[in-house]
Amino acid sequence: MKNKKIKFPSKKISENFLDFSEPYMEALGEDASMESINEILKLTFTVWNAIVFEEVNGNSSFIDMMYETMKKKPETAEFMQGMISRKKMLFSDDQRLISDFKIINKKGGWVVRVETGDTSINCI
Repeated sequence: MKNKKIKFPSKKISENFLDFSEPYMEALGEDASMESINEILKLTFTVWNAIVFEEVNGNSSFIDMMYETMKKKPETAEFMQGMISRKKMLFSDDQRLISDFKIINKKGGWVVRVETGDTSINCI
């Protein structure tokens, strides 16, 4: 296996991830529960990483798996396609894998903390 070195933007991954997720969280409305927000972040987390794997490894197996699970819900597949397009168009320069995220209460406000994986990915 050969390691592919990837350059990353200077913006924090948490900022890019929240920018990517923002329209989907806003669609929930101001009264959205923390559970709903967490579910949207799980979905954007999954799409983000699937796109990174596709771009770095040159295969779409993770995206294909997502579509396979969505076949019974065409409206969900369209929603996911919108997320995929958004990631590729606006955040294609950020190929950091997100290993975990947490929503924490900090000084009376909510903050999303994002962790990344290794900066080099083994390409198959």
